[in-house]
Amino acid sequence: MLDRDLTVDRFRAEVRRWIGDHLPEGWRHPVLPPVTPPGRQDPVRVEHSRGWQAILHEARLAAPGWPEEHGGRSLDLARRLALAEELALARAPAPIGFQGIDILGPTLIAHGDDEQRARFLPGIVSGEEIWCQGYSEPGAGSDLAALRTTAVRDSGKYVVNGQKVWTSFGDRATWCFLLARTGAPDSRHRGISFFVVAMDTPGIEWRPLTEISGGVDFGELFLDDVAIPESQRIGPEGAGWKLAMASLHHERLLASNVAHLKVRLDAVLDLVREAGARPADRDRAAKLVARFRGLEGIQSRALALALADDPGFATFASLLKLAGTELRCALADLAVDLIGPAAAAATSLTGDEGRSTAAVWAHEAVQARGAVIYAGSSEIQRNILAERGLGLPKDA
Repeated sequence: MLDRDLTVDRFRAEVRRWIGDHLPEGWRHPVLPPVTPPGRQDPVRVEHSRGWQAILHEARLAAPGWPEEHGGRSLDLARRLALAEELALARAPAPIGFQGIDILGPTLIAHGDDEQRARFLPGIVSGEEIWCQGYSEPGAGSDLAALRTTAVRDSGKYVVNGQKVWTSFGDRATWCFLLARTGAPDSRHRGISFFVVAMDTPGIEWRPLTEISGGVDFGELFLDDVAIPESQRIGPEGAGWKLAMASLHHERLLASNVAHLKVRLDAVLDLVREAGARPADRDRAAKLVARFRGLEGIQSRALALALADDPGFATFASLLKLAGTELRCALADLAVDLIGPAAAAATSLTGDEGRSTAAVWAHEAVQARGAVIYAGSSEIQRNILAERGLGLPKDA
């Protein structure tokens, strides 16, 4: 039984056994575990992600940290990390509704009202309703407080106008959680509110953007006189910044994902051994091992602070996101260098050719670049660490 009262080691062993019994062999990803579900270019794997979330949900493992009354297991961070590591080692599909589970769900549990939790949490955890995020905007990607999308109160509803960008998987989302300005144009973070809206609401249009990898995983979201009932505002008016920052802490931990980095590091070390790498490449690999060990230490510290309810946890979430995503890029770069021209020639992740080591690492090399931008770019994380962690003066 996957009981939260088990020791962490015993819990990990039970998780490993459970995954072996329930994960179809053909659903395991080649070479590397996925950090997020696939986009429209790989419909078979999309269905694997849907199916795997359903299996996890049945075992109450889709949202293991959620309270039991909401479909979770109330697991502490240590056991959630053990579960994440075992899923990564098994190269299991990413749940189709990961944004709802990892980012929105904890925000609703902490700040939503009873009706909102009852309405939205069951569909999030089951995967029946898929969510996308409407935070970033053209000209306000990293400076989220500069967003210009407006929400004007009008007879029991808000009328929303504006544009969002980098809205991941908006083509398959049924709902969106977004930020809009309910205060004066210059109110910055004090005038932002948090809303949820159905993607089929009149006035909403999602337009795809093609990535350098050839995938279409995100796009632009246009809102033209979109009516959102007051009941779909989460938290008080003007509290959106606080809610968004809480959700971003969750997203930053997700972006770093130490468990996935461990599997990537092991795969790179296998390439080093197989390729009979040059001394310079072996030296690069050794330095990456050292960086990963440091990252484990950061994660342990973040875990201790989170368990102690220490507000310093937020700073360590930024540090973990910064170090983890930049290490992911460095690992991919070394792998591509070791593979050589075959990686440069790999263009697709579909079919048998897309399951080759060269194709997987070529795709990873471009996907990793996105990770240093989403959930707050590396530059933003460095500013947070300088100002909040080290107490340095803010930019003029």
